[in-house]
Amino acid sequence: MASRISDEQLRILEGFYQKGISIKVDREQRGRLQDLTWSATAIFHLSFFLFWGNKRLTEIYRHLNAHMQIARLIA
Repeated sequence: MASRISDEQLRILEGFYQKGISIKVDREQRGRLQDLTWSATAIFHLSFFLFWGNKRLTEIYRHLNAHMQIARLIA
C-alpha cells in the first residue's frame, strides 16, 4: 500500500498529521477543541484514501464519516 503513495503525498499527509496533533486552543475556544480535532482527523483520513486511489474505499469512508458526524452532533 505505501508504495502507491508518492513522496509528495506522504509529505502532505505528514503535514495534516502534524497540524492535527499541534492544535491548541485558548480558554474561550475549549468547546471547539473536539470540532477542530475531528476536522483535522477527517481531512487526514480522506486524503489518505484519495491518495491511495481506491474509489470504493473512499466512498465507504465518506458515507461512514457523514453518519459519524451526525451521531456526534446529536449525542
